[in-house]
Amino acid sequence: TDICFSSFKTSYEELIKAIKGNNGSTDIMTIVEGSIRLNTTYPSAILDLSRQYNLLNIDMRAEYKKSSLSYTKLLTNGVLPSKEGYNLYALAVENSIKNAIDSGRKITP
Repeated sequence: TDICFSSFKTSYEELIKAIKGNNGSTDIMTIVEGSIRLNTTYPSAILDLSRQYNLLNIDMRAEYKKSSLSYTKLLTNGVLPSKEGYNLYALAVENSIKNAIDSGRKITP
């Protein structure tokens, strides 16, 4: 799994660099999926790279925990969000952008 993780982190960082390289002023929002509950390695890589590159990040695991809904209600098959899960994603994205703007960050599409 170390090789898979290393490959994931490298590929994820290369993607960030490619997007930034082609569109330097574009903001990127990273999202840690709410269904990732047991593995902390991949979410940690996403969070670390988000901090390193000053990217907006939403950790849907935390958003799912804050909601009053059970995981079975938020996920359709243990992985994909249900209607309620997608509603939480949309709200989290909206709030993240609003909070960034309110804090003085210029958001560039």
